[in-house]
Amino acid sequence: MKSCRVASIVAIGAVGAAGIVEACGGDRPAAPPVVAAPAAADKDKDKKEEDALEVAFFEGRTKLGGPPCSRLFIVAAKGTVTLADDVLKTGDVMIIQYPDDLYADADGLALRVVQPFACSLRDKPGPVVSLRRAHLARELTWAGGRMHAHLDVGADVSPDLYLGRLEGTAAVGEHRHETSAEILVAIEAAGTFTIDGKASRLGPRQIVTVPKDTPHAWTPDPGTNLVAVQLYAPPGPERRFLMLDAAERDAGAPKGWCDPPFAIDANGHRKYHVGCPGL
Repeated sequence: MKSCRVASIVAIGAVGAAGIVEACGGDRPAAPPVVAAPAAADKDKDKKEEDALEVAFFEGRTKLGGPPCSRLFIVAAKGTVTLADDVLKTGDVMIIQYPDDLYADADGLALRVVQPFACSLRDKPGPVVSLRRAHLARELTWAGGRMHAHLDVGADVSPDLYLGRLEGTAAVGEHRHETSAEILVAIEAAGTFTIDGKASRLGPRQIVTVPKDTPHAWTPDPGTNLVAVQLYAPPGPERRFLMLDAAERDAGAPKGWCDPPFAIDANGHRKYHVGCPGL
């Protein structure tokens, strides 16, 4: 029996955090995102393409896909995922641009992320596949070695979405991301996640969404470990992990550091500053 949890920034971002559960039977694809209530839609009417992001857990044999103009991210959250000739192990990520429908066999727990983007269907190529192995990802450490970030998917293959793994036992103080929404997909968790002053419990297989420019913090229960997949739409906030890691090594900020790493032009497009460190 499959079980799915589906999150959409459109549906969840306006209210803070939620874990939305949908049943997945047979070979049916994961459920579509929930439609926002009118009040939330009015509040978020200025949201852009990144807000169409869909996030869902899946287990067992599952049919996956996405709109013709989209990127499909398949993450082995715990265990393995078999896709034709490829096997993803825990932490591995497959990114498929312009995806066709396919079947995935998850032995454990897996995650599906779909992000639409603008393109011409007339010029749409066949699927473009990239594979990121967990053991090759850059790892950053801070909080006395108690927190770790793995920079799995960066702007080289995903210009509109960062995807990485976050794990550790330390608390995360209140902070905000002025230009990016954050989605935290909890694989293992026991603690309190606070968004804009409102505290909620966060446990395994829950998805929490933080709107742009909203204060948030994490307080784990004593003796517990957070294991999560972290998404930023658009990328940018993950660069603070570079600063935390550098400070941990008593080296200061990395050479060429700039914060924020991009400017917004008159058309609302991001223009990355020359000389900022890449991921």
